[in-house]
Amino acid sequence: TSLFGDTPANVLASIAPIMKEVRYADGEDVVRKGELGTCMFVIQRGEVDVHDGQTHFATLRRGDVFGELALLDAEPRSATVTATGDVTLFRLDQD
Repeated sequence: TSLFGDTPANVLASIAPIMKEVRYADGEDVVRKGELGTCMFVIQRGEVDVHDGQTHFATLRRGDVFGELALLDAEPRSATVTATGDVTLFRLDQD
């Protein structure tokens, strides 16, 4: 993913083991608007929709990243992210 494009290999090697693989089914919310954000996600397989109720902001696919600001500061999520089809993500927790 472009977020880690300039990251040295030795740093990537230390990040990879702490990422957790998580799966979501079609229609399942990955994050909900207003909940405290404490992790980011990288899409490994599938697609997610970013929305606020009926307002659709984006469709994200393999290699896309979301929630990255939560690694810097635990703030409420600004949108809901919902799986469209079965989705596999890599989660990186703030701690």
